[in-house]
Amino acid sequence: MAFLPQIYGEGAAPPVRWPESKGNEDVRRTVSSPEYSEGFRAFIRTIIDQGCWMTSSYSPPAATRMLRDETVIRTATLPEIQCMLTAVVRGERFSDGWWASMI
Repeated sequence: MAFLPQIYGEGAAPPVRWPESKGNEDVRRTVSSPEYSEGFRAFIRTIIDQGCWMTSSYSPPAATRMLRDETVIRTATLPEIQCMLTAVVRGERFSDGWWASMI
């Protein structure tokens, strides 16, 4: 399935939206989780469900370095792609908004 048109294509919902303050809340004390578009959540579900896109032997620091380097991303091998996608999927568990930073 081609996900780029679903996530970024014409007419696609923004991949992420942060809930707005309700007006009477002190924004500095309000912690909110991002709301991801259905297209982006479908992308993440596919990575998880197919299993072949993730690896149990990945290095979070190595994945982070790779994700910051556009050349590595463009030329990544399958094991490097698995490492990066594993880091992307798992990162949201530990840091709300991680997926938003990856988008």
